[in-house]
Amino acid sequence: MASFYEISVTPEPTILATKIATFQYSIRSFREPLDRSVRQVMIPGIQDSFDQEGPGWEPLADSTRRIKQKLGLNRGILRRTGALERSATRLARWNITSYMAYFGALPPNVRYGYPLDSGFINARTHTFVPAREFIKFDSDQRELVADIFDSWVDERIARHL
Repeated sequence: MASFYEISVTPEPTILATKIATFQYSIRSFREPLDRSVRQVMIPGIQDSFDQEGPGWEPLADSTRRIKQKLGLNRGILRRTGALERSATRLARWNITSYMAYFGALPPNVRYGYPLDSGFINARTHTFVPAREFIKFDSDQRELVADIFDSWVDERIARHL
């Protein structure tokens, strides 16, 4: 005696194909998860660098500490006026496209932030000023960004399938 098997697909393949096509068009740009990543991970990471003075920032030289004390500027290693911190933690510093997000140019009044981020030799005193990286992201932050992208894809799937 012949056996017959019945296979049923729900939703129907044509409906599923339409939903998959719609889903495909919903992820033509990554601007939304990139924007979330900058707002929720990157900018707070820069703020944490200023707040925690690092990790790994070398302390100020004694001479620099004395000068800052004399001027009443005892707010921290990279906090003289607060302009660099305010500028570096603004969304306006970021360029977010459909496929990438990157930290853009600092404005002219705080361009000194770049050499401070990478370290430099002071031409006047011939001393090395160590890097105080404030635009730096670690593996924990990379994982948070990956989580944001995972959530974003899950949202798209739930919306379209």
